[in-house]
Amino acid sequence: MVALRSRRLERLFGTRLERLAHGQVADLVTNAVEEGYDLDFKATLYGKSDKERRDLAGDVAALANTAGGVVVLGIAEDNQARAAAAPGVALSDAEVGRIFDFVANTTCTARFDLDPGTYALICNLVDDGFSPHYSQGMHTTLTVM
Repeated sequence: MVALRSRRLERLFGTRLERLAHGQVADLVTNAVEEGYDLDFKATLYGKSDKERRDLAGDVAALANTAGGVVVLGIAEDNQARAAAAPGVALSDAEVGRIFDFVANTTCTARFDLDPGTYALICNLVDDGFSPHYSQGMHTTLTVM
């Protein structure tokens, strides 16, 4: 089930995200579609090294911290961030599970060099209708000592 509803992406693909078919994804290359704040292309799967896992976490966080979006695995981009080829990726249920498990269980640590005082700490996550983080109280103030 796809929770994301994006008019921009639906116009781009020509359908709702849960109805995407191979041809609509291949059209990204035919039309040389450019990556955007809500669309990211990756030619290959994310690997299992620490760096590759950080890359996955960073890509997901970047989308979550804007308007949400999609990462399209199996689309290579050119030097202007346009879809250039569709080599595809070999996706198994185990690989999909590994990616979902990693994303769901990843936490981030942030360090800030701040003067003493009280600040608001806000984690901007898209309210997907299933986990409205802010409305469930997942926000706090941050006191610097």
